[in-house]
Amino acid sequence: MRGRLAVVEGLSLARRPHREFDRVASVYTADFGKVPVRFPGVDRPTGKLRALAEPLVHADYRLHVRPGAEFATAAGGGLRTTFPALRGNLDALMRGLGVLELLDRLTPAWQPDPGKLALALGALESLEACVREGRPQATAWVYGAFALRLFEAAGYGMARRTVSAENRELWGALHEAPWDEVAALAPDAPTAAKLDALVATTVERVAEKPLRWMQVRDKVRERVGA
Repeated sequence: MRGRLAVVEGLSLARRPHREFDRVASVYTADFGKVPVRFPGVDRPTGKLRALAEPLVHADYRLHVRPGAEFATAAGGGLRTTFPALRGNLDALMRGLGVLELLDRLTPAWQPDPGKLALALGALESLEACVREGRPQATAWVYGAFALRLFEAAGYGMARRTVSAENRELWGALHEAPWDEVAALAPDAPTAAKLDALVATTVERVAEKPLRWMQVRDKVRERVGA
């Protein structure tokens, strides 16, 4: 069956090698939802489109989509942003990769939901702003807010969960406040750590596998003695 070419906005979540010189990236698109995209020949010395297959890339993708095929195939595209400030701060980068992992883990393939793409991009743009403005500690709140909002969108919501009176305002802000207000929340490392643990246990319960970004972060901290 013949397919069609489509130019779609997307966010690259993860990638893996495929055959000798190809890659397959998980790309969340506005039009098709999460799509496995094959990038032919990008690992050859003369390969093109390699940047579009990397995680943490927001781009316009030109895809060949064929009904019933295992993958869409990349035929071109153009970068929108690679979140350069985020990549320059290790802790913030880990949070950004956490956003990608959550979206990849908790969304089925080929089920479009533009709201989830907008949610992820809003969180990543907020993380980028936190680093650019010299407030990397605020990235913990942004990541936590993204996770809670994605849980709501995926049907695992906790907005009505009973919380203590002292945390009620924070809980509401994490679920509903604009991203700049989330990033402006007062630093509170113990509470942020509890939020991380809540997100991790929820994902492990739903997806039956621990979050990889946290494992990578902990290994890096061990190596550098942080």
